[in-house]
Amino acid sequence: MKLLFNRNGEGSAEMKQLLGWLNTTLRYKNIESDIDLETPRLIEFISQPVYDHIYNLYKTNSNEEVDKDLIKYAQLYISCMAYLSYASNNDLSHGSTGRKQYKAIMKVLLGNGK
Repeated sequence: MKLLFNRNGEGSAEMKQLLGWLNTTLRYKNIESDIDLETPRLIEFISQPVYDHIYNLYKTNSNEEVDKDLIKYAQLYISCMAYLSYASNNDLSHGSTGRKQYKAIMKVLLGNGK
């Protein structure tokens, strides 16, 4: 699938630029599958020809302001939806004993970790 992310291997930086609050330790590779799953939802909303046009603008690195806005808004939708999906799974560890919440999350939720 043609994705609007990871030009020149800079997917993590692109995500950080779009979602400023995003932790810089998030690796693009970890969220790429969620981006793959959310991209068709945007395509369903805006149509394949429109998505293809935006993708071509992205790939050619268009410098036109209106083109940059189109790319940004498409990426913003996909990245927000992908992060929602990613975050709901990432706050759990999936181990041999089942699903467990991370202790750091519990400390934040409970205040002192009790």
